[in-house]
Amino acid sequence: MKKTKLLALGLSATLLMSGCNIQLSEKDPDISDEDFSNEASTLASVDPEESGDPDDNDDPQNNDDPDDNNDPDNNDNNGNEDSEEGPEIEAYREFLRDYYDEEEQDFYAAVLHLDEDDQYELAVLTEFGYEYSVNLYKYEDEEVVSLAIDGFPFYGTSGNFYYFDQENCFYYVYENTSGDTVKVTEFVFSLQDGEVVLEHEFTKETEFDSEECTYYVDDEEVDEDTYKEYESEYDTYDVYSHDCVYTSYCYYIEEESDIDETIKRDYDEIYDDNLKEPVTCDKPVIYLYPEGDGTSISAQLDINGYFTCLDPEFNISNGWDVVADRNGDIHLDGKTYDYLFWEARLYADFNFDKGFCVAGDETEEFLNRVLPQLGLNQKETEQFIEYWLPIMEKNPYNVVSFQTTEYTDCAGLEITPKPDTMIRVFMAFYASDTYKEMPEQTFVCPEREGFVAVEWGGSYVR
Repeated sequence: MKKTKLLALGLSATLLMSGCNIQLSEKDPDISDEDFSNEASTLASVDPEESGDPDDNDDPQNNDDPDDNNDPDNNDNNGNEDSEEGPEIEAYREFLRDYYDEEEQDFYAAVLHLDEDDQYELAVLTEFGYEYSVNLYKYEDEEVVSLAIDGFPFYGTSGNFYYFDQENCFYYVYENTSGDTVKVTEFVFSLQDGEVVLEHEFTKETEFDSEECTYYVDDEEVDEDTYKEYESEYDTYDVYSHDCVYTSYCYYIEEESDIDETIKRDYDEIYDDNLKEPVTCDKPVIYLYPEGDGTSISAQLDINGYFTCLDPEFNISNGWDVVADRNGDIHLDGKTYDYLFWEARLYADFNFDKGFCVAGDETEEFLNRVLPQLGLNQKETEQFIEYWLPIMEKNPYNVVSFQTTEYTDCAGLEITPKPDTMIRVFMAFYASDTYKEMPEQTFVCPEREGFVAVEWGGSYVR
């Protein structure tokens, strides 16, 4: 992907797309460096608007409140947790511990890639007046070093801090009102030989109640065509091309134990997760077959998304305490159920590298053949087909792939006592007007032994 930068002219459209609000600051770019570094700020921290919709995002930290499962930010994707840590990670960990011990205020932090190498930089967001400043650090010569430069002791106060992941381009944008004009200024930076360099300064000045604008590039007034020439070099409207550093997406360091969680996650992955549209997770149902009648069982879910339907309703945190019999009957509050039913919208990336392309009128035969291979018995297979066949047979073709970790990583299921056999079948599919060639999936049928727990569900990806 070519290096992209958001220019001032495209700022308003971009912010509308990303759900951001910029508020007005009293900061003027012509003030001195000293005045800039000591300025008392009046701008509130710029975060996504809260709408009350379940798609809104709050804090990425875990919360044991069952209501938080309605929050799509409950997220278990740890960007650098499973890979070997670079030396900068331990250095940042110690740096943040010292910072926590020395500072009297709480703060936010995130690890991110500002330049093109694989070494992380560190962002620490500290309260400055009524907002937060973005303080940047790098790891060099076995030390954590500030990336502040003359005129920019921090980045992001009185505006917004953006960066392009591993593209060596980051910038600081703010909007300022003065007299009868509104001025939007963008400072574009890069890292050169480990030092921050101010590459460009773009400004668009607009008069109130007027469409007249004055344009500046690197403090020189230019005409609109010249300004647009600069604009045309970059992708100015693609909100998905850059990351905006929000406090609500960073970890809040309230206790020293929060530091380890901060270091585990690449901010770019957190940001992408929050922009990602959730996918439907339709009718997962959980069957329980203990070895003895009247067995007390708890089943608890841990999802990266939010629930849309439950039957029966949870009677414990994120799950159910029930009594089950050997034949699969489940008893709760005087009622008997075949299964425990839940639906949700998940922040999942389904994989269609392998699977099947099935004609709509051949769906029933296909499911009757494949589902027993995945471990479903006759009753479970019939109920699966009863739900999904009316949907799938209407399509000319269905591209089908049975998900494994793509599903289980964002929909954890813990059953106590632990089943001897756990079978989870999740089918993702999308409609196609034409036949699609693809490598077929193969399966090893599990043996149903001892206490058996079975779950099946699916997602119609549109």
